[in-house]
Amino acid sequence: MSSLRILAMGLVCLLVAATSNAAIFKWVDEEGNVHFGDHPPTGQRPQQVDVDHGPAPRAAEEARDRARKLLRYEESTREPEPGEANARGAKPVQRLPGGRAEDPECFTALEKAWSGRIADTREAVSRSALSNSSYRALRGLLDSLTGHWEGAVEETICVRADASPPTKANHYRARLHGYWKSKQLLEIEAKLVGEENRAVFREFFWLLLSRDGLRFRKANTDIEFEMDQPRNDVAILTISSNMLRFFWRRGGRLRKANVFELYERGTGFGIREFLYVQGMLAEKRSWEFRR
Repeated sequence: MSSLRILAMGLVCLLVAATSNAAIFKWVDEEGNVHFGDHPPTGQRPQQVDVDHGPAPRAAEEARDRARKLLRYEESTREPEPGEANARGAKPVQRLPGGRAEDPECFTALEKAWSGRIADTREAVSRSALSNSSYRALRGLLDSLTGHWEGAVEETICVRADASPPTKANHYRARLHGYWKSKQLLEIEAKLVGEENRAVFREFFWLLLSRDGLRFRKANTDIEFEMDQPRNDVAILTISSNMLRFFWRRGGRLRKANVFELYERGTGFGIREFLYVQGMLAEKRSWEFRR
């Protein structure tokens, strides 16, 4: 039984106990011991005790509603038993650019979304050397990202599983410029303008490519930094001539991790970001660009 289901059932049990109207009595036995209960023994002279009979009806109904929401969310995230998928109805899978079918939803666990290839721990990422073919494929993909681009960004923020709605969406128009700062370091500068509030944001991506592997950094200011640090190591999950997917774990008090995708699509390209906090998907972004 999952922790969510246990929590929801606990809420229901507390409500039942709190709203019970059974009388409570106090009595003292022959040895002077004080007892409380709803069934005093015969021969005693019990005293009825005033008891707070629980929350107001409105508060009790709100608690029951929270419990129902927790149970519904637990059911929606549960893996179906063998042979159960057809009975429950298979949920349609959203197809991503390039024909991929992976689209983790809000509050999906990190290890569940990426087929167990990423452990949800605080351990450092182990960088691995690139083969000649992988290096050439990655170099060609990064070369294709250079130049000026225009497009849009869709951002989904996972608010709370029991919120209504549980997610919040933001949309931005974006301009992007990618260029090699050196033979190995690609910088991508992005300017985002909010479509609703006209807020302006600037973000920078750095990818340091070498035969020893890949390093990555992202920030909202163009600052000087050391790329040769362990926290900038990434674990490459998929690499080809038109797509790169990698994992970037960040330290700190909260367990934060990112999965990034860079991919070519026709005459344009896209970026997809997935931010996980404490092992659960908390935010995702989809960037689409054209020349």
